[in-house]
Amino acid sequence: MTSRPAGPSSRAAWRLPALGEQIVSMLPLRHSANPDLAHLGRQVMGLAQDWLGLAKTAWATVYEQRPELVTRRDQASPAAWLQGRRVLVLGAGAIGAPIAADCVRAGASQVTVVDNSAVHPGILVRQPYDDADIDKPKAAVLAERLGRIRPETTVTGLVGDVLDTILGEHADIPDADLIVDATANPMVAAKLELRRWAARDRWPPVCTVVIGHRAERGLATLSLPGATGGGADLLRRVGLAARTDPTGQLRDLAGDLFPHPPRADVFQPEPGCSQPTFVGSASQVAALAAHLLTGTLATLAGHATGRPVAAMSALVVRLDTDLDQPARPPARLDWPNDLTSTDPASGYEIRIAAEALAELRAEARRGARLRGRKVETGGLLLGQIDDACRVVWVSVATGPPPDSRLFPCQVGVLNLSQPEADLFPAGLGLGA
Repeated sequence: MTSRPAGPSSRAAWRLPALGEQIVSMLPLRHSANPDLAHLGRQVMGLAQDWLGLAKTAWATVYEQRPELVTRRDQASPAAWLQGRRVLVLGAGAIGAPIAADCVRAGASQVTVVDNSAVHPGILVRQPYDDADIDKPKAAVLAERLGRIRPETTVTGLVGDVLDTILGEHADIPDADLIVDATANPMVAAKLELRRWAARDRWPPVCTVVIGHRAERGLATLSLPGATGGGADLLRRVGLAARTDPTGQLRDLAGDLFPHPPRADVFQPEPGCSQPTFVGSASQVAALAAHLLTGTLATLAGHATGRPVAAMSALVVRLDTDLDQPARPPARLDWPNDLTSTDPASGYEIRIAAEALAELRAEARRGARLRGRKVETGGLLLGQIDDACRVVWVSVATGPPPDSRLFPCQVGVLNLSQPEADLFPAGLGLGA
């Protein structure tokens, strides 16, 4: 075999037809200890010499792609964080499929896609499948397709319900560097929240991605390892922030993703569709998915380099198609960890938001200063109890109303472990 330069980053070599490969594979038979096989091998050798005089050859391009010589085109982008990492994508639909493909192209070492649905004709409008894939499992089809992009990446398609597989009762913590929940399924978000808070320090970063009902807005939440809240927690926080934003900059998000009352004009694309979905094209979904993934990876890259990053964050992006209106920039929301305590009676986790905790501290200290250390503080704790997540959220704390009758009384004291208990005056009751 001879070669010659073919370009600055490749060489060309002589290539024989496919028959030549078969002949070469049989030549070692002439050295066999079996007389019959050795005779066959010598015959093949003679035929090969005659054939070589007549065979046609062609130039084959051999690319020089050694890592020490080739610089990746995405090396300076947030996607560089994915190189060599393991990604678990829940959902192989309009959002999950392009995100999985982007992870493979970015150089992830492993990409696992979990989905229990099959390809049907209606989804071809905006999901990366074709007519030949109809009735085949999405996860299997997508894994086979992504495996051809970059053979070095191990792509696995897991056909099954996320609730019974990855989040099953006896399932281990996923062996991944990033989990992307692209199911848009409240049950998955709740189960993920429940599984995660029991061992949050050992869970990898969790990103939850959703888009609006007309594919005009996208939302990605990110929980770093050790963050008190997961996807369900952060979606709740974003909804509260959007509906109480005094600036009005999140009003469009509230009406789109967190409408009150809930939207009645849901989109059911065809008879038999398992659940309502959104209206939007392939280009809209791809744009939102790419923007949300890039923002998430930028946060992870910053965290990896030691830059201060909030434990919990959310990215809101808009896809403005009305050129007569000014473009609306992305919005980022950050939260510190909550103060947590487990209720011994129910096993529910109590999460007190930083704002509520600051008010509790201020009121406790004010009460101790004005009324003494033995007078009940009083006030209200406002939040939500979620039985699916087994979480009690305390989002707002207030002081006692003006007509409260305050008197010395030891009431239910919030059970705090050290050093959190030191934040409150000793012996001070936190009554309702």
